[in-house]
Amino acid sequence: IIGWLRQAGERAGFYGTSVGLAAFSTANILLFTTMIWLIARALNRVDAERHTRQEHDARLAAIVGNSGDAIFGSTVQGVITSWNKGAENTFGYTESEVLGQSVSSLMVPAGRESEPAYFFTELSAGRTVLGYETVRKRKDGSQIRVSLTLSPIADGKGNITGVAAIVRDITANKRIEAD
Repeated sequence: IIGWLRQAGERAGFYGTSVGLAAFSTANILLFTTMIWLIARALNRVDAERHTRQEHDARLAAIVGNSGDAIFGSTVQGVITSWNKGAENTFGYTESEVLGQSVSSLMVPAGRESEPAYFFTELSAGRTVLGYETVRKRKDGSQIRVSLTLSPIADGKGNITGVAAIVRDITANKRIEAD
């Protein structure tokens, strides 16, 4: 458009070739400067949003990492993929001991083997299991009373790809209630 305007102005006799070239060059410089400024502004906005998301994710990771409750992630099949310090304190296993291991083989005591199938059914349907009270075993073999909250983790297409687990040791509370 700028080139066409330059040629039309020269043909009409409004200005000569040198003035037309100068106007053409100036217009192109202004156009490209404006485009660069707009793109830089958009990139700065995207970068600021990314930085805000990273700060949010870091705060959330700190909350999970420092929680007194056991918080861990697993695949839908029950293979542990993440483990916080609260889980280490609750169950006695370090993260390196449990990653890649089955939740059922580590924590489900004898007589409770049917619970994972129930959880799998609920989670596969996209439902959260809230405050399910049960018994789990620790690394040393002792049993603790716990309240489980299990939430399905879905990918962008809505497919359930994992489980987020929050386990609260309620053993002391149950002892107090019994007294």
